[in-house]
Amino acid sequence: MGRPMFDKFEKYWGEIGVLMSIASLLDPRFKKESISWTFKKLYPENEVDGRVEDVINKLKPLFEKYSNAYQVARAADSNLNGTSSEGPSIRDGDDDFYAYLETKPVESTQKSELDVYLEEPNFVVPRTIKFDVLQWWCQNSSKYPVLSKMARDIFCIPITTVASESAFSAGGRVLDDYRSSLSKDMVELLVCGGDWIKSASKSFIKTLEVTIGKGRRKFRNSNPDE
Repeated sequence: MGRPMFDKFEKYWGEIGVLMSIASLLDPRFKKESISWTFKKLYPENEVDGRVEDVINKLKPLFEKYSNAYQVARAADSNLNGTSSEGPSIRDGDDDFYAYLETKPVESTQKSELDVYLEEPNFVVPRTIKFDVLQWWCQNSSKYPVLSKMARDIFCIPITTVASESAFSAGGRVLDDYRSSLSKDMVELLVCGGDWIKSASKSFIKTLEVTIGKGRRKFRNSNPDE
């Protein structure tokens, strides 16, 4: 019984847990503290830091994709709005020097936008004030242009729930991939069809009872001695 319940838990919460952890990281009030506090309640103490790093490591590739897309869009805008101009000519004697510079690896010590965000102190908001996380990212989009786009997309994902009796019932599968994705027209068709079948069944049974009753009375009338 435990295995089917665990499989259903993984289906409804396996990937969602990662997504919600990433969403918590992108909430400036909580960042790593929220998932760290939660993981301490779920896992042994020596696993907490590693699991927090796992969530951050899953966030980084997503950040890189958004960052690359942002750089491409920014370069396209620069090409459309900017004007090309030739710089000062390079003297022939400097060609070797510039060729040497091009062979040197570029060492970048600049922190990424994600690292800067995670290292900054959490945004403190009194508990009595209603906080709009999307509004905060909108106001800080100039400081975090890439992360603000990520936050907009992630926080706009609707989180749906199902009744616990349906999701974790040990009596059998209640919801499946077919029944949970029916269109409203198909649901109406099934409901009406079920009512018609039930109604037809009741009508047939009533007709059968009347016919049997008539047969019994006819039999008795033809055999008055019995």
